[in-house]
Amino acid sequence: MLDPRAASADSSGYETDTPDEVQQEAVRRVCGALGMREQFEAAMAAGELLEMLESLPRGAVEASVRLMRGYNRTGEWPEPILTSPAPQRGRSPSPVDEWSDG
Repeated sequence: MLDPRAASADSSGYETDTPDEVQQEAVRRVCGALGMREQFEAAMAAGELLEMLESLPRGAVEASVRLMRGYNRTGEWPEPILTSPAPQRGRSPSPVDEWSDG
């Protein structure tokens, strides 16, 4: 159901043979970690998950791929690890970078 081309150009290693249910659960968990669980549920109900994937913050799709890989390896869901798109040297990655040059 999830289309890796729609998700991100850098999602190499995307598990195309992973069942849709596993892919959807990975995205649901990442959306929950981002505080976007309601948007995920609404997109699922409306059949607009691909559109929602395109609007996710950078790094979210990659985080869901890491979750799928962890689940496929161990059979258990790891905690989502969200990283900023380009962490600065010497700083730990965080979902919100307050020190950006914007």
